[in-house]
Amino acid sequence: MEGNWEAWLETLPPSAPFRRHVVPNRAVWTVAELANRRAYLLADLPACGTTTARAAARLYAALTGEVEGVRLLSPQRVALAADVAVEGGDLMLRGRYAKGLGYFLGLPGMAGGLTAFGHHGSGGSIAFADRGRGLSFCLTRTRLVAGAAGTAARMPADEIRSAVTPVNGR
Repeated sequence: MEGNWEAWLETLPPSAPFRRHVVPNRAVWTVAELANRRAYLLADLPACGTTTARAAARLYAALTGEVEGVRLLSPQRVALAADVAVEGGDLMLRGRYAKGLGYFLGLPGMAGGLTAFGHHGSGGSIAFADRGRGLSFCLTRTRLVAGAAGTAARMPADEIRSAVTPVNGR
């Protein structure tokens, strides 16, 4: 379902690379009309995950620890992937970010500082693990939203985080 996402795309400044390269080609906008098509949902598109919140949270849990006997990465590999590899301005997203190898670190929706790594999705979805608390979390949206409505994950993640004791004093 479309929220304010399409309107948000149109508000990007003309100088934004995302606006110059993506906005003029409406056929590739990640809007509800496109993203809800069966062919789109079944396609193997780079950087376009189609999953449930439970599955994504479980994936992040298996990155940071064992889930039913499965651990996807060793602690050393998690540290390598989730430690700061680059920090600074992102020309496409128009903000300053810390990034690990394939992950954003400490996004506002994660609220875990640099111990949290994961990724946000179009329209307000987010999935991450907080290594400092041994917590994995995902929120998926049924509406594509931006702005304040796109930070809906912060409140439930903060509530869960407040109930979890930090791991190793982090």
